[in-house]
Amino acid sequence: MRTCTSPAVPANDALTPFPLPQQSRGCGVVGRIDLGFPALGEAAGEPCWHIATSSWSTANSISEALGGTARPFGRLPGLEVQVVTEAASLSVLLEGPDSVSFRMARRGGRGVAHTCDGQRFLEPAGLTGTACGCPPTLTARRAAALRGLGPKPDIELVFLLHAAPELGLFRLNTSSWDFAGDSLRALEVLRQVPSPVLCRLGIEVVEFSSPDGVEVSYRRPMLVVAGSAVPPGEE
Repeated sequence: MRTCTSPAVPANDALTPFPLPQQSRGCGVVGRIDLGFPALGEAAGEPCWHIATSSWSTANSISEALGGTARPFGRLPGLEVQVVTEAASLSVLLEGPDSVSFRMARRGGRGVAHTCDGQRFLEPAGLTGTACGCPPTLTARRAAALRGLGPKPDIELVFLLHAAPELGLFRLNTSSWDFAGDSLRALEVLRQVPSPVLCRLGIEVVEFSSPDGVEVSYRRPMLVVAGSAVPPGEE
């Protein structure tokens, strides 16, 4: 059985960009977002996004925009504060195809042994641009990776919070196969329409019983391109 906290998608099909606040232009990455995995020994709570940043001022602004509580955070260098938001679905703005970095990577004993975009090598330098030999579909690539014969997704999403674009850019990194499909679909849209484009970034809870009767539950990020991009307060 699959249960899902799904991002709502507006019915309007027109992808209409809007001007971003001047202070958001040229802003660097100010924080990192993750699924909020519980610490060892903690019970899993309701799905919600966790956002880590280096600034208490930024953290307080995130809390005001998304709800939640800021707390000290020391798991990642340079990220001293984490906001445990009250949101399992976020409205985010993608500023063109460069917002999505899609690559496939296979790591070996000496580091990354294979890096490609699914069709051509990205690394090493001597092979850049040549055919990588990966299967044409994500389903076939996933099967190969499960057999230890192929790379896995290594995806980075960089975005603005629709509720507070003036804060700057945030980053999500994931190796989810399902999100790989979401990101490729988003890339197709971003290459065809003006930016920014409004998307919904959600958390899907997947639950199922394994063949031997073990109950399995995990969370994965999901990305849906919404119907229109409108300024905050006009949704």
